[in-house]
Amino acid sequence: MCSSFLFYNELLQRCVSWLLLYRGVYTAQQEAIETAAAWCVLLLQQIGKQAALFAALRGTAAANYHDIKQALRVVFPAAYSLLFVAAAEAAAPRLPLQLQQQQQQQQQQQRGEMLLMADESWLVARLKEQQQNNKHSRQERKLLLLQQQQQQQQQQQQQQPHIPDYLPCFPSQLTYINTKTQQNIIDAESHHQQQQQQQAAAAAAAAAAEAARRERRLELQLQLPQLQLPEHAAANSSSSSSSSSSSSSSSSNNPADTLWGVPSAHELHLQQQQQQQQQQQQQQQQQQQQQQGAAAAARRMRKAEPVAGDRPTHDLYLI
Repeated sequence: MCSSFLFYNELLQRCVSWLLLYRGVYTAQQEAIETAAAWCVLLLQQIGKQAALFAALRGTAAANYHDIKQALRVVFPAAYSLLFVAAAEAAAPRLPLQLQQQQQQQQQQQRGEMLLMADESWLVARLKEQQQNNKHSRQERKLLLLQQQQQQQQQQQQQQPHIPDYLPCFPSQLTYINTKTQQNIIDAESHHQQQQQQQAAAAAAAAAAEAARRERRLELQLQLPQLQLPEHAAANSSSSSSSSSSSSSSSSNNPADTLWGVPSAHELHLQQQQQQQQQQQQQQQQQQQQQQGAAAAARRMRKAEPVAGDRPTHDLYLI
């Protein structure tokens, strides 16, 4: 490689690093900077080749401004559009860049604003921003302090002399006043009416259920046969003494107790006595059966025992 190539390559790397630093990239690897510089070299070579072709088409060996502009438009359209943004196009109908910047500076100075030029570094811009923020923050702090002082003065004026300063002030008189509007009254009335309707519906449903239950009870009573007392139960109830069984006889003689199959207290007592008698009879029968079985088993055992005059069984067989 020639010395000029190395010089331009190093210069291009410095340009790339300056652009990265201007854009906010504080640290970068050497390989990344070399790659970006190599990409710029390839791009410039392509632009030069394309400009040489346009110059050859015009019949000259040297490329002029228009050839380079057309080559930039073909190779890198985004950079071509930047020419108009930066006012580098001579044919563009606008003022030069310096005059525009001066006019903008004058306008912004009149408004009290600051313009950051492109030749200033990111560090200067950041310092200016911090300075402006500090100015704004100081002004805001002053405003807040003034507002707090005004509020304290108002509270002190509102508070009565016997109330200390460290206690909060009284709320306004309209804070806890509930002014009922027409809509609130209508809502309350509608809610009350709904509650009354619900209560009435519940009472009607309960009455209907009670009536249905009574009707069903009457239907069941009509469907059941009438209970009639047996003759011996009637005789016993009539012959019982008034002192011992006054309650049972009165309940058996009462027709309302035996109506529609409802047993009386005397009938229940008789049924219990009959059940007890049946149980006693069953127990006696079981005892008799057990005694008979035990006697039969004893007789069988006596028959199986050998008697003194009996011969042994093994003598009956010949050996």
